[in-house]
Amino acid sequence: MSELAQELFSALDDIVGARAARDGHGAVATWDPELWAALNEQGYASIDPAEPEVGLAEFCAVATAVGAQALGLPLVEAGLAAWMAASAGIKLPGGLAVPAVSTGEVLTVVDRDDDGLVVDGALRRVPWGRHAEVVLAFARHGDGTTSLVALEPQRMTEGSNFAGEPRDTVHVERQRVDAGQVSTDSALGPREARARGALLRAAAAAGAMDSVVDLVVEYAGQRHQFGQPIGSFQAIQQHVVTVAQAAAATRAAVEATFMAAPEHRVMTAAAAKVTLGIQAGRHARSAHQVFGAIGATEEHRLHLLTRRLWSWQDEYGTQHEWAHYLGDRLIFPEAPGLWEVLTPPHPAVAAREVGESVPW
Repeated sequence: MSELAQELFSALDDIVGARAARDGHGAVATWDPELWAALNEQGYASIDPAEPEVGLAEFCAVATAVGAQALGLPLVEAGLAAWMAASAGIKLPGGLAVPAVSTGEVLTVVDRDDDGLVVDGALRRVPWGRHAEVVLAFARHGDGTTSLVALEPQRMTEGSNFAGEPRDTVHVERQRVDAGQVSTDSALGPREARARGALLRAAAAAGAMDSVVDLVVEYAGQRHQFGQPIGSFQAIQQHVVTVAQAAAATRAAVEATFMAAPEHRVMTAAAAKVTLGIQAGRHARSAHQVFGAIGATEEHRLHLLTRRLWSWQDEYGTQHEWAHYLGDRLIFPEAPGLWEVLTPPHPAVAAREVGESVPW
C-alpha cells in the first residue's frame, strides 16, 4: 500500500471509528447525513480520479476502511461512479452519483439524435439509489455497442441486501439523456466497470475480514470456559486460524491487482472476486462458531461485518461468473496463457516500484 493510500485508510478509519464510538453502536451502519456531509467536506466522497497521485491503491484503501468500519455510506460507490465518468469523458453535475452496473444489466437505446439518447429499461440492485441525484449505467445500441449514460432517477422501488444496505430498482421509461451525459468513443465497457466494482467490493470485504479477525482473537482470549480461555481449545484455534487465513488470502488477492500489467488488470480483479467468493463463507462461518449465539444479537458488531461479507460476495459478479471469465481467458487458443499472466513482461514490472499506484 502506498504512503498516500495508508494515510487515506488511517484517517478515514479514525474519523468513522470516533463517530461510531460516540454513538455507542460499534459502527455507523446506516445512512448518516451528518457524517456524509462531513466526509464530503473533507473530500472523501469526491476523490478526483484524474489526480496523478490517486490510483487504484488509494481507491482500494478507502474501500478497505469502509469495510473495516461496516460504514453504511456510499463512499465506494461514489468513487466508482467518479472513475467511470472520468474514464468516459462525462462531467457529472453536483450531488451523489452512483453506478448501476452491479448486476450487469444494461438499458436499451430506443432513439437517438444529435441532442442525445432516449433509453428504456430497469436497473436492479442499484446501491444507494434512493439517495442519488445521478445514476451511471450502460445503454446498448441496436448494433450491439454500448454507451455510458448519466441520468437522473425518476421512479424507484426501494430494496436492500442481506446487510440492510439500500439496493434499489431504478425504472427508466423512455427517458432522454442529453448528449453531454453520454460517453463517446470510450474504451470503458460494462465488463471493465464491473471488474473495478468487483475489486472494490473485494477490498471492502478484506477490511471487514480484518476487523472480524480482531474481534475473534480478542473474544477467544477473553471468554473463559472450564476455567481457561476458549482460545486454548484446539477446536476454537482451528476456527481462529480459518478466519485469519481467509482474511489474508482475500487481502493478498486485492493487493496483487496493484502490480498487475495493465492488460491483465481485469483478470486480476476477477481473481480477487473469485477469492472473496471462496473465502467469505468459511470466514464468516468460523467467526460465528467462535462467538456462538451472541455474535448474531442485534447489539453485537460481528454480524454487521459478516452480513456484509455474505452480501458483497455476489455483487459485481459472482464467484462462478468471474471464474468462467478467467477460464475463458486462460484456456482458449486466443488466450495469453497462464504463464504469461502469472509472469508479466519484465519491463512492465521493473518500471514500477512495489506499492506504487497503478492507474486503471
